[in-house]
Amino acid sequence: MFAASSLGESEARRKHLLELRGIGLVTGQAGSGNTTVCRKVAAALHPGLYPVFYASLSTGNVMDMYKSIGWELGLPTERNRAAAFRVIRSEVTRLPLEAKQRPALMVDEAHHLRNEVLEDLRLLTNYQIDAESRLCLLLVGPTELRRRLVMAVHESLAQRIVRRLPETNIPNGAGFSPGFKERQRAHSRALCPLPRRRRRAKRQARRYVC
Repeated sequence: MFAASSLGESEARRKHLLELRGIGLVTGQAGSGNTTVCRKVAAALHPGLYPVFYASLSTGNVMDMYKSIGWELGLPTERNRAAAFRVIRSEVTRLPLEAKQRPALMVDEAHHLRNEVLEDLRLLTNYQIDAESRLCLLLVGPTELRRRLVMAVHESLAQRIVRRLPETNIPNGAGFSPGFKERQRAHSRALCPLPRRRRRAKRQARRYVC
C-alpha cells in the first residue's frame, strides 16, 4: 500500500495501544481504510514479540467467537462455553508470562457482534482480578460501532476502552500504489472509448488494475 502522511498518526496510536495492552476502538466510514491501516500496523510489528490474531466471524454467538479465536491461537475445539473460555485465557496467560510475547486480538466487523459476545470479549481481558493487562483487544468497525457502545448495556466495556482512536480516513488515492489512477483511466478507455460510458468502465477497471 502506498504510504500517505496522514496515516502516520493513526498508525502511531495503534502501536501505542499495543504497548498498553488494553481495549481499543477503531471506527470509520465504510471503505475509509480501517482494516487496511490495522493490517499495515500488524505487518510492521515483530512477529516474535507481538503475535496478532485476527477474528472476523462477528455474526455468530459466543461459542462461534470462541471457536474462531481458538483456531487462531491453535487451540483444540472445546464443546462448551466455559471450557473454551478457560483454554483461551490459559493461552493468553502463557504468551506473556512464558513466551514473553504481547498478544493482540483484532476483531473486524465488530458492529455485528451481539451484546453477549461483546461482554465475553471484555471478560477475556480481565486477569488477576482486573489488576493486569495481558491481552490487547482491538474492535474494528464502522462509525455505528462507536455510537452503539455509548448504550447503557455496554457501560462496563466502554469504561475499559483505553483508546478511542480517531476515525480512519484515507485520502483519495492514498491506499493505492503510485500511478494507479493513470493506469485505471487507461484501462477504462480501453474497455469503453465513449465518454458517456467511460465512468461505468472506470469502476470496472478497479477489479483489474493493481
